[in-house]
Amino acid sequence: MAQAARLAGSRVIATENTIICAAPLLCLVLLGHFRPAASYHHKPVSPSAPARRLLSPASKTSPGPPIPSSLLEPGPAGSWDSTDALNPSVVRFEGRYLNFYSGFDGQTWRTGLATSGDGLAWEKHPANPLFGPDRPWEGDYIAANGATVVRADQILHWHQAGPRNQTRIGSGHTSDGLAWERAPELVLGHGPVGSWDESAKAL
Repeated sequence: MAQAARLAGSRVIATENTIICAAPLLCLVLLGHFRPAASYHHKPVSPSAPARRLLSPASKTSPGPPIPSSLLEPGPAGSWDSTDALNPSVVRFEGRYLNFYSGFDGQTWRTGLATSGDGLAWEKHPANPLFGPDRPWEGDYIAANGATVVRADQILHWHQAGPRNQTRIGSGHTSDGLAWERAPELVLGHGPVGSWDESAKAL
């Protein structure tokens, strides 16, 4: 079913696969953010699927120097991020970019760090992974997929953890991106029975 909205006096009609708009500039903005609902469905990764990596929004027609299409590759076989290197949470801290990303080895999701001076050339930190699921409530599947902010001289981070399909939210903070003080207990759990978030929380 088509949905209609009025923005800045222009009529916009959005269907599952099409946007029709009377204002070209507005259309360009919308096309940058519009995504069919079907594209949000998560598809399980098969063991034989190729490793996934962090990609840049590179374009052959973009001005300036070429941008690599892949900014962060999965690690070598047997490493903590050998299967996937995904879900970046990037902050600028003390003159450089810190990328707290999620790595997967086929069994467990953990959180690692890559650093960059320009946001394009990234270097994985040798101390990786920074942390994984090691709290009693976290289980052994995931402590990753985080959201990060900088407040004064501290980096605050929230991540999802817990059994598969039953994740909740944990937190931690650091003054250098490496030595983490993680909350011993979850900070956001499941909702009551019958609520929209009774089964899991995710970031």
